[in-house]
This record gives sequence, structure tokens and C-alpha cells, in this order.
Amino acid sequence: MKPAIYYLNDKFGFSQSLKIVSFVIVAFVGCLLPTAIAVADASFDTYCITVGDCALYDPNSCIAPGSTANTSSPASSSSASGPTIVLDPGHSGHDIHDTDPQTGLYDHDYPNIPEISEVFSVAQNVKTKLQADGYNVIMTKNSVNDDVSFRQRADIANQANAALAVSIHDSHDTSWDDMGGGDGGQVYTQNVGDYRQNKPGMGQGNQKVTFTDNAVAQKSNQYGQTFAQVRTNDEGHKVSVAPESFDSRAGLPSGNLPMVQLFAKVPWVYNEVGAPSGPLSQSELDKYAKGIIDGVENSVPISGANSSSSTSSSGSSSGCCPSASDGVSADTNGAGSGVWNSGLAAPYIVEQYAINVLEDLAQKKGHPATDAVTQQHVLALVAWALVEGGDINNDSLFNLYNTGYSSPELDAGAHTANGLGSYKSFDAGVEATARTLASGHGGMANVLMDPSSTATDFAHAESYSGTSSYPGTQEWAGAALSDPSGYENGTWKPVLEIVKSNYKTNAALVIGTTDHELIDNKTDATKLSTINSSGLTSSSSGDCTGSTQGAGAIVQEALKLAWPDGSHGNTPKPEYAAALQQYNAGNYTGNVGNDCGVFVSTVIRASGVDPNYPQSGTGAQWSYVVAHPEKYDVQYNVTSFSDLQPGDILIVGGPGGSNAAGHTWIYVGKQPGPQGFYSASASQGSRTGNLDTDLLSDGNASGGYMRVRVK
Repeated sequence: MKPAIYYLNDKFGFSQSLKIVSFVIVAFVGCLLPTAIAVADASFDTYCITVGDCALYDPNSCIAPGSTANTSSPASSSSASGPTIVLDPGHSGHDIHDTDPQTGLYDHDYPNIPEISEVFSVAQNVKTKLQADGYNVIMTKNSVNDDVSFRQRADIANQANAALAVSIHDSHDTSWDDMGGGDGGQVYTQNVGDYRQNKPGMGQGNQKVTFTDNAVAQKSNQYGQTFAQVRTNDEGHKVSVAPESFDSRAGLPSGNLPMVQLFAKVPWVYNEVGAPSGPLSQSELDKYAKGIIDGVENSVPISGANSSSSTSSSGSSSGCCPSASDGVSADTNGAGSGVWNSGLAAPYIVEQYAINVLEDLAQKKGHPATDAVTQQHVLALVAWALVEGGDINNDSLFNLYNTGYSSPELDAGAHTANGLGSYKSFDAGVEATARTLASGHGGMANVLMDPSSTATDFAHAESYSGTSSYPGTQEWAGAALSDPSGYENGTWKPVLEIVKSNYKTNAALVIGTTDHELIDNKTDATKLSTINSSGLTSSSSGDCTGSTQGAGAIVQEALKLAWPDGSHGNTPKPEYAAALQQYNAGNYTGNVGNDCGVFVSTVIRASGVDPNYPQSGTGAQWSYVVAHPEKYDVQYNVTSFSDLQPGDILIVGGPGGSNAAGHTWIYVGKQPGPQGFYSASASQGSRTGNLDTDLLSDGNASGGYMRVRVK
């Protein structure tokens, strides 16, 4: 297995070029003009795809034109527009004995076999996945045996003004589950007052250098805590933020801070993992890589990136997600060739295609168009164009979603690089896509016919729909088959964040031009119809989703506010503490939020689903949901998890009255990690909000659990 392509080829089961999300994302948000169109076959042969000065896919450290790989210029990077992340795989190929010219500290590094090879492999895996998700990634080494001093490594991060730098090491002659003190892994952060000092005979005298940057230290500690939490889940052993000491390390300056962190002017998280005397297994290396990836993505989310500039023209916002085509006709027979008449004129944009697919699908399924053409559904299909690739990165026209192997609408004479022909026209593509959805993709189609469903719900359906007998379903969910949750969380959700953060640019991309889609990165925001002048609309009277975002928003907010690794006692997650102040101030738990009703209420209010949900007291909450059948569907005496959907609220009690109410929690669906968490909750006086495994039985329950579902 080639580590550098593992997360594209093996982890997500990428069986064909249709699913190479890395350059799909880069093509949308990465390169400056001219933007590239790229494909790769299933063998992932070694080559470098470039247009202009932009390298899109770099499986074996190929270099964009004009750059070189050598030890004097050790950093290699992508050119995405997301946050800049510096990856620092530990150790140099030869002994380095130097004196840092700025501080006089002794700068000594050395090869450490097999660590040097293992951590470089992990770093390349991490780089590949982060680039696929839109990050700009810089490596401090281009090859395993590059010689790079600690000062050079720090300067690479400083000069790039990195949002985060990450050192990757392992600690041999320990074990995977115990590298010392019961920790399978450790994280070191920057702290004001940490230092390094020359020992006698080192460097320029008895130099002592202390870390003093408080702002950087705060971020380093915040990110370090996140790394420890997600690595614990991903690696399956305890990872702690731990102190480090170099006092007893022969040949190194004493002190308590790695020198790359001491020299850095950016937040830096230093990672170690336990390792035996022999090499780490591939499974262990993969777990370590996933922990680093998730640590980066949870610390510096892609939504925090500076998005590409939006166009100056704004779309209209008249009405609630107005139809793109009035008086259209479509074939209502799911198996027929059909005719779709959009009434639109070229050039077209991605959003128009999405809206017309939804309208056509609604007719085929016998639903009103207003059920299908909601803001969330349009968002889902715009993001789907990026996830699938399709027409976005090959020669075909009007085939955004890679469907139609035997479609009569396909232009058999059209050349295409990935085996799927182009549709004969915009309308032909709409018709074929809608018919394919209606014919064999029940889960996906049903989500799109539910006016209360979200883009996240569609992502879930697409990720888990590979069991259908219809061949096209397996193609659409092909990348998810071996790891649906990984595909949903690692591919779909980052793309959704990219689209939401810069909707106008992504949805207004011109498609179906003779020059192909993205050569000139053409956009036409004047054709947009589901946004206001500020971008993607939020909850308002003109928003198709009304004042709620539905179950998906509840799950998203619950995961944001809950500690991901079990109870932290009465210490709230910082995000939860902030939400308490904003949405639930004045309740008797103050800033702690160690009460089940307070936690659930804060999640519901912060999600935007219901700003009037009672702030505390499960009895009051029980009475409230029963009194508002227009908002909530209630089912009593729920005893089986098969009756639950992510976003459901559970309250102990029954039809006998609100005085029977007890514990309450939120079902968030099975979460990654060995603990098997599926609930988000708190408990009065004992623990603040965290993920857990709350049961459907409770000592306070006189009538079992009541399941509450947002309509």
C-alpha cells in the first residue's frame, strides 16, 4: 500500500475517478485562475496534473512548475485557499550539530529508525486528506531523509503564517497502548514560561530562551486539547496533553518545550504515539494519521478559511426559493426517456441544474415542487456536484452527478475521460438525473421529497445508499461502501461547509460551455434564485426552511457543544459555556450546564430550531412539546432504538402527566470511536454536556421514554 494515497484509494473505497474528491474541492476553492480540470484512473499511477502553476493531485511528491525539491527549500505545499497547515514529520536523515544563529541554542537532530520513515508516511497520508478537504498544506520535508534543522522547520511555519503547525513523532521501545504514564499517545503544547537552556559546552554559552507569546500559547493549548480528545477516539487508547522534559536527554538542551515550538510564532501541536521496538503496523499508522487529520479539522475547520471572492452581482431573493422554470413539463414515468423543458437559456449555472432536477423529481414522485425545492435541498445538490465531480472535472457537458450509463439522453459521440458520456442538452441531463434518482435511489429521493430534511440528511442518505439493487446507486455511493461514516464525515461534511461559506461562487459556477466548466472559473450570480444579497439565506420569512433547520441542525449543535470523549465532570466544553451565556443565561446551573434539561434546551435554542424551548426543567419541556403538535411529533413508550432517528429528543415520562418527567437527552446516531457513543446529554449536579450511551430505561420512568421529533 502506498501511504500517500491511502485515504483516497483504500480508506474511502475510491474505485473510480468519479470519487476523487481531492481535486474536486481544489478545483472549486483552491487554485487561482486558470483553474484545472483533472482526472485519474483507478490505478492511481504516478503523475502530476497541472494547469498553469497549479498542481492538483500529488501522490508521490510531484512538484508544480517552477518549484524544486531540495534540502535548502524543504517545504512543499498545496495551493488551496483553505487554512495553511504545516506538517512536520520528525527527524533528519543525518546528524545535525548546529548553533541556532538567533538564540545561540544548540540545535541537534538525528535519524531515528524506524520512526523517521513511519512518521513521514503518516504525514503524507495526512497531507493527502487535508488537501482533499481544501487545506493548504506545507511539509517541512519533501523526502524521508531530508536534513532540516529545528530553526528551518519553525521558519517554514512562521513564513507561511500557518494557522497551525503539527509535529508528528512516535516513541519506540514503549508500546502502542502505553508510551509512559498509561498514555498510548501524548500531545505537547506551547506555554508561556516554557524554555530551553544549553547544557555546559553546548551552543553559545549557558543560553536560556523562554516562550513568551500568550496569544499563540492560548491557541496551542486549545488545539492541543482537541488533538488529545480526537486522537483518543481515533486511536483507541488514551492520549493526554502532557508535560515534556529534556533535562535527562543526553546531547540536547535542557528544558520542557520542543525547539520547533520554542522558535515558532504560530500555534504548534507536537504529537507522540507509543511504538514497540519493532515497526508500527499499518493499522496503527492509519489510526495515528486519522487522529492527526481529525485533530487539524476539529481545531481549524475549513469553514474558517478565507473563501474565494464572491461576485459583485447578487441574486434575487423574491419569494421563497422561487422555481427556476414555470410551466415546465417532464416525463412522470420513472423508466421512460421523457422530455424536460426548463425554459432557460444558456449559459447555465450549477444552481439552475439542481433546482430543475428537484422539480423534475417531484413530478415523478407525485409531490408538489415546494416539497422538493427548499433551500436545504438546493444546497445539498450544489454540494453534491462537488462531491461527485462529474461534469465538473471531465469533458462531458451536463453530467454533474455521473449518472446515465444507458440513458437515451446521452450523446454517444461525445468524448469523455471517465467513461460517462455527456448529455445532449441541459434539459436532457436534468431529465436523466431525476429519472435515475426516482427509479432506484429511494433513500436519496425520499430525503429530497421531505420539506423538513436538511443537506446533511441527504449526505447521510448518499453515503449509506450503496445496498440498493440499482447499479447507479453503487456508483453514487461507491466511495462510501467500505466506510460510510468516514465518507460522510470526511468528504461530505467538509464540502458542505465549503459551499455554505461561499455559496454564491460555488452555486453560480457556469456549466455547459464549449470551453468546459471551470477553465475560466466563470460565475453568473445574477442567475441565482435561492439567495439574498448576503449569500445563503438564514432563517427568515423568505426562507423555505422556515424558522427551523430540523433534526440535522440539532445533531450538529449537540456534537458541537458536547465533550466528544465522555464525561468531563462539571467542566463544560468551551463552546457549551459560550452557548449557555448566549441562549440559556440565568438558569440555576450558571456557566456549568450540568443539568440534562439545560443541556437539551441550550442545544435546541442554539441550533435555531426552537428559540422558545423551555430553558430548564424536563417537566416543563414535556408539557411544552405536547402542547405544540404543530412543531413536534410525539411518540410515547419508546423502548427500541429502531424507533429513533438522529435529532430525536428523549424525555422520561408518559401520558400520565408532566410530573412523571425525568431525564432527557438527544439521540445523535452512532458516533466514531471505540466507545460507541450515540447520545448527547448532561446530568444534574454530576456532569456537563458530553457524548454518552444513555439508555431507553430510567429509574424515574413511569411510562417509558417519550420520543420528540421536530416536524
